[in-house]
Amino acid sequence: MTERLQQSRIALKTEIVERQCAEEARRQREAELRLVIDHVSVMIAYCDRHHHYQFANRAFEQWYGLSTTEAPQRQLRDIVGEAAYALISPYIEQVLAGQEVVFETRMPFQSGQERYVRGTYVPHLNDQGSVVGYMALMEDMSDRKRLEEDLKQFQKMQSIGTLASGIAHEFNNILAAMLGYTELSQDDLPQQSPAWHNLQAVRTAGMRAKELVRQILAFSRQQPMERQPIPYGPMVKEVLSLLRVSLPKTIDLHQYIDCDAGYVIADRTQMHQIIINLCSNAEHAMRQTGGMLEIRADTAEVDGMFAAQHSTLQPGPHIRLSIRNSGYGIPPEVLERIFDPFFTTKDAGQGTGMGLAIVHGIVSSHSGAITVESTVGAGTTFTIYLPCIAAPAELKAHDVETPVPHGKGRILLVDDEAMLTRVAESMLTRLGYEVESVLSPSEAIIVFQAAPDRVDLVITDQTMPQMTGVQLTAALRQMRPDIPVILCTGFSETMDAEQAYALGINAFLMKPLELRELGSAAHDVLAQQAKAA
Repeated sequence: MTERLQQSRIALKTEIVERQCAEEARRQREAELRLVIDHVSVMIAYCDRHHHYQFANRAFEQWYGLSTTEAPQRQLRDIVGEAAYALISPYIEQVLAGQEVVFETRMPFQSGQERYVRGTYVPHLNDQGSVVGYMALMEDMSDRKRLEEDLKQFQKMQSIGTLASGIAHEFNNILAAMLGYTELSQDDLPQQSPAWHNLQAVRTAGMRAKELVRQILAFSRQQPMERQPIPYGPMVKEVLSLLRVSLPKTIDLHQYIDCDAGYVIADRTQMHQIIINLCSNAEHAMRQTGGMLEIRADTAEVDGMFAAQHSTLQPGPHIRLSIRNSGYGIPPEVLERIFDPFFTTKDAGQGTGMGLAIVHGIVSSHSGAITVESTVGAGTTFTIYLPCIAAPAELKAHDVETPVPHGKGRILLVDDEAMLTRVAESMLTRLGYEVESVLSPSEAIIVFQAAPDRVDLVITDQTMPQMTGVQLTAALRQMRPDIPVILCTGFSETMDAEQAYALGINAFLMKPLELRELGSAAHDVLAQQAKAA
């Protein structure tokens, strides 16, 4: 009897130990599981079928401000808020019917923020197959969604750029003929005649059109980024001339631009981008109510105290650009974050939150600074400071117009546009050259091959059927390595001045060609060739 009792005690003790071990193992597994789910970014919560919150991971608790010691049983509606609950109610009905639900939507939160989320609701079934609860998983997809939108915007800009380049090429051809024949006609008239002045007005309009094409290419990012001295006031005016037509009539544009403010060493495209982004934001702030947009550009002396407040600034003379709008203003809590990437208060599809971040980056990279002042209900003012310089000496020298240089020599002119070859031939002939023009690279090779030494200079277009101007140059130099070449283009995705010179091209000209630049280039190249001989 005593032995049997002893065995029972041993068996009981063994069972207790096994239960303790099993319980410890269960707690260990729960701790491991809790560790895993608390360290994932996905928000996880479990609710019973009556929508009482039972359990949530750390991401969910942090997002909704719940305490880890807070007792469960709170209604899900109270936690997520009425607006969000109304949005997810149809999905909850589906999961309570036993279906697993996956959806994506913009979710409002009680903090006032709105995030793009991917939700997965999984039903919890008992042994009888009835739904007793559900697991809700919410993944914040906002950053990924913005990246997708940025990619779409980038692809859209690429398409616009391709379209712009094609339009610019054709438009340049038309402008070349207009400007060329205008200059030739002016050359036949005395400057005192009314006809000469009428033609000068035509030429001025044509030069504005030429500049417009250049701006379109710059805005579509089809021109290389390069920093050079830019007269700031006139540059602001040219951007505003484009923006004016895009502003609604309910917005009054006031501009106070000092065209003698000075020069900045900057990339022109990025300077355009600053003005466009800030003016676009101003327009958005006044879109519903209308208002006033004021742009000022002048000079300011940055002192040591102000420079000390902005790490990118140095004391000295600066260009000051001020863009003020009378819109609804920016609340203080938003003002602190306006330059953060991806931060935006605009509705979906109206902005990615990158505009002001890009502006801030451009200004800082140019050793400048940007400040902002705003009052809710009274508008916002952005002020940009950029280091300025006086007009460079070489630019001042160009202010004195010299006569167009004449010359002598035999020129082979190659362009597939008959209208352009005629006007360029007339210009060069007027300047004293003998010109033979052809309409294709194959014709040029035949003419050149017949007498390579009779040609003193080749002027060729870059974009032509059969072969490019660079390829034509290579073919001609196989017959005569020292033949000088001037390459012309309206636009090329594969060729710019730097690349052309690297390939041995003697001069690079952008269409539409003017009499002065064409004559100067031909004269200089032939002079260099004669000096080297």
